[in-house]
Amino acid sequence: MLYLLPADILKRVLGILINNQPNHIRSSKQNLALLQVCRIWRYTGIPLLYKTAYIRITTNRIKTNLDFIQSQSKWQHVTKLHLSVLADSLVMPLVDVLIAKLGKTQLLWGLDGIRKLDVSMDTKWPQEAKAAAAAAETAALLIAGMMPQVTHLEFAYSNDANACVLGQNLIGQLAANLTALRTGIPLCLHSMSAELAHLHLSVKPDTVPVLHAINLRALKTLRLLNLPTNFTWGLFAPHQPTVAFDSLCELALLFTDKYAPPWNMQLDLANYKLRFPRLRRLHVDNLPSGFNLFGAEFPDYLASVHVECRMKSVGLLEQLRVKQIGCIRVEQADEDAQDMSLACYKAIGHLFGSRISLHHSALSVSHVSSAITPQVPWSQLIKLQIIGQYEISTVAHLLNQTPRLKQLHMDNIVDNHSLAKPPPINCQLEHLSVDTSQSRNRLKLMDAVLDLITQLPMLKRVYFKYGFRGSIPIVHSWAIVECVEDYVMEGDSGSEDDATDELWLTNLGFFDLYQIPVGVRKIHFYHEAPIPAYDFLARAAKLVCSHSKHLCHVDGLEFSFLPASSLEASELGPVKETVIYNLSMQLINAMPQLTRVETLTRYFHKDDKTMLEFFTNIIQKLARQLKICRVYFPLELQNTRFSDKLEYMGLTLRPNNIEGIPSMDISTLKSLFFDNMSEDFPWHLFQNPLTPGFIIFNNIRYLYLRCDRQPGDPDKSWSKMTYSDLARYPRFRFPNLKSLNLELCYDSYLYILRDWKATHLDNLHLTGSISHINRFPFKQLQQVNRMSLFISQVDSKHQDTFYNVTNHMLSTVDSFFCHFDMLSIEFSLDPSRISWHNLTGLGLPDDIELSTVIAIVEKLSKLKLLEVGRLAFSGYPKDIEDCESQSWRQLIATPIRTKLRKLDIYQSFTEDKVAFSAAIALYFITCMESLQKVFVNEFVQEQMASKLSLLKCEYPHISNIKIYSGII
Repeated sequence: MLYLLPADILKRVLGILINNQPNHIRSSKQNLALLQVCRIWRYTGIPLLYKTAYIRITTNRIKTNLDFIQSQSKWQHVTKLHLSVLADSLVMPLVDVLIAKLGKTQLLWGLDGIRKLDVSMDTKWPQEAKAAAAAAETAALLIAGMMPQVTHLEFAYSNDANACVLGQNLIGQLAANLTALRTGIPLCLHSMSAELAHLHLSVKPDTVPVLHAINLRALKTLRLLNLPTNFTWGLFAPHQPTVAFDSLCELALLFTDKYAPPWNMQLDLANYKLRFPRLRRLHVDNLPSGFNLFGAEFPDYLASVHVECRMKSVGLLEQLRVKQIGCIRVEQADEDAQDMSLACYKAIGHLFGSRISLHHSALSVSHVSSAITPQVPWSQLIKLQIIGQYEISTVAHLLNQTPRLKQLHMDNIVDNHSLAKPPPINCQLEHLSVDTSQSRNRLKLMDAVLDLITQLPMLKRVYFKYGFRGSIPIVHSWAIVECVEDYVMEGDSGSEDDATDELWLTNLGFFDLYQIPVGVRKIHFYHEAPIPAYDFLARAAKLVCSHSKHLCHVDGLEFSFLPASSLEASELGPVKETVIYNLSMQLINAMPQLTRVETLTRYFHKDDKTMLEFFTNIIQKLARQLKICRVYFPLELQNTRFSDKLEYMGLTLRPNNIEGIPSMDISTLKSLFFDNMSEDFPWHLFQNPLTPGFIIFNNIRYLYLRCDRQPGDPDKSWSKMTYSDLARYPRFRFPNLKSLNLELCYDSYLYILRDWKATHLDNLHLTGSISHINRFPFKQLQQVNRMSLFISQVDSKHQDTFYNVTNHMLSTVDSFFCHFDMLSIEFSLDPSRISWHNLTGLGLPDDIELSTVIAIVEKLSKLKLLEVGRLAFSGYPKDIEDCESQSWRQLIATPIRTKLRKLDIYQSFTEDKVAFSAAIALYFITCMESLQKVFVNEFVQEQMASKLSLLKCEYPHISNIKIYSGII
């Protein structure tokens, strides 16, 4: 019944439907078919469908919808044109192609109806010759001549002086008619349109004439970038006592730390006044201490105020005089300060007095301390975000002063478990968000958060955000948060270990269970410090037995800990063994419904029988009902028969004990992990009499086989079996295999995969020597999404084999994601010998030269993800780690030609290498404009922070890069 909607609402709905489709010919035809529903839809939607035309030119192709518009004879509806040039080589030849396409269109149906022009020019090539500047000026004249009626112009460019010349001349030609201009190009114009309403501009000393030419009465949006610290409002009206922006609704000022040369004009700075009578949104970044803004005349209501300033500038906030603010955000620019000081809160305290009301509003502040909370009455606040290092007791004080608060977001909490408990809280908080991605000790911080949320009876939603992957304890006592209705956890891996039905219990003995939420299906006993095995298991069993009535819906247990010491064999008399047996039986009797038993502890003393006895009893008693069994100890299970519902089996085999392998039905297995396997492993135990000569793993998705060899073992000792022995092996089938991991496998294991009928894998992980890995049947694979190689024994003698093997593997697979790690490599990679052109992701080992990394990245055109370790810099000056040095500046002068999106610098750092590593990370960020996410060590991130604000002014693309401490 959409055709019954009012015309304005129908236009909005159709606009959303049409704009959700990608802009290419096929979707344009689909949109056209969508509008055939009725006459009203066609009447309303046709102008929206043909409103925007585009031409996108790259080095290899031209993409446009002009031909489709011409075929439909709808050129009269086109009002906006988007021109995009992405060059991997010189940019001006592509501009010539663009002009030729525009000229053809001009002859066919004209471009006089274009009102909005959006130009984007991006090149990864070094600067072109200055002689091409004349061609850029001519190109600007031709483009402007074809579209003289343009009123909205947006021009973006990067890394090319001729693109800048083209933009300057294009803006100069169209300036007289513009009502909206958005660009980062430094302009030097002495006249602008009197109707200019929206201006985004980068301010430099030679752009001052532009500011003189602006009609302040018509301006509605003003965004000024790269402002020097001595910027003055008198530049807008140097001969007037008042600078009045009568129509301005949105103002954004982004300052640098640089001081510009004198402005070469006489200004009466003491007497001029500022007026913003209609302002609604105000944003000031890096506010300088001597800047006159908040003493200006503002309206009674501001919808949004966002200020980032240093400690010495917070006093300027006292000059802000308004009666009502919708949302205020105050951030601290000083990276090394721990507290924003009482002066800041006194400065903004008047905003929360009797003359200020924050009805539906949010507040964001940095570096809160309990000493300042009584100074600021926040009783009207509903949403609050606090950033910086602060204690839970401070948060408790804030909550007591904000009785109407509904939503709270917290970053970087300081654990105060050794201090007094937080005071009682009287608050109606419903939504709590906690981000600990930048914190160093997340486990202790979670304990502090739990003390807080147990006092919030109205809490409905808790959100925890983490900046790392893997088996990380999300929360370890949901039991005491009885008021939580639902919760969300964010991880980076999406693995089974991060499932939301898991309850983590950390450092046993410091908390109690109370009532476990119904959604919990698995309890994970986790201890982060070394602990005696018997101590740990006894605590876990005692805790479970004392609360067994609350565990009826829990069917899984997992144990993760690092054994601190082992009991000697002489101490394990009959009494001790009886105690261990009784301990395991107590746990089984308390939870007879268990179907999952897991442990991730693989490090144990050879004489420590505590864990062996405990888990052997557990597995033997529950084997007939287990669905998941992951116990990485060499247990005695030779007489154990597992359930026919077993889905996951993970087991460490006992050496020279073939009879110790348990009996299981492989038809239901989805995952199989065997550790410490011998060459003569009895595969025949898995053979089905109904399928003689074949062993068929119908449902196996994940197969992990680790053999009892060492990386240093020579190849000649890896195979004791003859081919006649191998010929007697049955044939294996893995029709649904998705992930395969083989570590130091024997030739016999590779032989059984000779006709495994697997063509597509999500993950392939191989460990061994080059010659051994070369015997893997790669020819059967058609597609692998991710591959990892751990290669041993690689030196100059093996480098020819290395290139042959890797190039063969990566050239015969269509879609290949390679995570490439090497245990040891003793020669330098040669990019000219690498042909890994299909790679979208690459991980490189340590000690590779930076120049080699750059050469590889520029050669692999499809690369989106790069992981690098410790780099070598033999060909660079020693002062390269100093971001202020001339060597570092010369290094970043040349951009890296790549489409890389994610960068992970994963090596561990010592304190003396932090500055060096930060300089290299900043080098990649500066020279790779395509980057979106960068992952570094948390200490390196702290070191980078002080430099980023300066680099953002010179390289605007850095503002679009998100930097995380952790791994991808």
